[in-house]
Amino acid sequence: MKDAELDQVLQATLEEGYYTLEDLERRTGVPKAEIHRAFHRLCKKPGWSIRPVSSGIPYARFHRMGRNRPKGKPYIHDTAEPDWTRTYFKVRRPENDT
Repeated sequence: MKDAELDQVLQATLEEGYYTLEDLERRTGVPKAEIHRAFHRLCKKPGWSIRPVSSGIPYARFHRMGRNRPKGKPYIHDTAEPDWTRTYFKVRRPENDT
């Protein structure tokens, strides 16, 4: 899919709200990397704002994830915690754009 076509698809698909790249990849069938590049192009258009939202993971959790382990010791993964959390992007459209 060409860049201009993808931009048009996203402009038609995106409403004000929160999205993950994985969700948009399932909806459009376009790889996440291309969608991310399209986000950068859309942000340059007047009135568009697409910003990553904090994952909400407190710093202390990162601290517990292995930064206090002795040097040279392997990180022991806690299977109760997810490997990662998806990044959400907050989308704001131009006010007069429908």
